[in-house]
Amino acid sequence: MDVKQVEVRCPGCAHQLTVDVRTSTVLRAIPPGEADEEGKARVDPGRWDAATDQVSERAAEASDKLDAALEKERDRASHFDALFDRAREKANRREEEELD
Repeated sequence: MDVKQVEVRCPGCAHQLTVDVRTSTVLRAIPPGEADEEGKARVDPGRWDAATDQVSERAAEASDKLDAALEKERDRASHFDALFDRAREKANRREEEELD
């Protein structure tokens, strides 16, 4: 079996690091005192609630942006319709002037 991640303790800052052995990148760093007996990060319910709130805010912002873009697109269509109507009226007037 091929090991993809290793967990080591930094000798300088005592953080517990999870390192991807293939890319040599640190995937996770757990500060000292925030790890449980098994070395896993302790789950903080407040962090979960904060993350949920942040995602909800982002979703609301994205929804607002989508609504604004949709309204702008609707306005653009009516603007083009008005331009087309004016051009058609101008063409009709020119035709009438040429016939007279």
